[in-house]
Amino acid sequence: MLLDLNTNEIFSIYVGKGMTEMTDKIWNKLLNLELIIGMIVSIAVGIVGEGLPRLYWSRMCWIALIILALNFILKICGKNKHSVKLISQWLGSLTLILVFDFLIYTTVSTLNLMFKPLILISSIIGLLLLMLVSIPVVVVNFPVVKNWFMRLFMIFILYLNYSHNVNRFLDSSGMIKKIVGSGVIIAIVTFILAFFITKAWQLKFQWNLKFEKSKNFQWVILK
Repeated sequence: MLLDLNTNEIFSIYVGKGMTEMTDKIWNKLLNLELIIGMIVSIAVGIVGEGLPRLYWSRMCWIALIILALNFILKICGKNKHSVKLISQWLGSLTLILVFDFLIYTTVSTLNLMFKPLILISSIIGLLLLMLVSIPVVVVNFPVVKNWFMRLFMIFILYLNYSHNVNRFLDSSGMIKKIVGSGVIIAIVTFILAFFITKAWQLKFQWNLKFEKSKNFQWVILK
C-alpha cells in the first residue's frame, strides 16, 4: 500500500509538472507570435501613418519596433542562458503591455481613418485585443517581479497606461464611444489583468463582488 501511495504521488507530481511545462510553452509561443505580429504592424503603421496628419505620433511605431525586436532577441537567446532570460522578463514586464496597447490604439485609429465603413468592426476588434493581448505578457514575464516595491511600480505603470484613454480610438462610432466612456472596457481589462497578475505573483485572487437585487433595477428591466 505504501509503495502504491508513493507511486501515485510521484505520478501526480510528474503529470502536474508536465502539464505546467506544456502550459508555459503555449504561453511563450503566444508571446512570440505577438512579438512577431507587433513588429510587422509597427513597420506597416509606421509607413502608412506618415501620410495621415492626424496620426502625427505614428513615428513612435519605429521606437515600438526597436523595443519589440530587442524583447524578441533576448527572449530567444534566454532559452539557454538564465541571466539573459531574467533580463528579457524584466524588459518585457516594463515595456510590452505599454507597446502593445499603443500599437492597438494606433492601428485601429489608422484603420478608422482609412476605411470609414469598417469603423465599427475595427473598433470592436481593437477593444477585444486590449482585453486579451496583455495576458501572455503577464503570464510569461511577471513572475520575475518579486520585490514588493517593483510590484507597486508595475501597477503604477499600468494605472498610467489605462488612465491615458488607450481605448479612445480616432473616429470611433457613437456606440463605441458610449461603451468606452462608461469605463466598462477598462474595468474588464483591469479585472482580467488582476486575475493573471495575482496568479503570476502567487497571490490569492478574490472575487469580492456582490450582486444584490435592486427594486429599481428590476423595474427598469421589466419596463
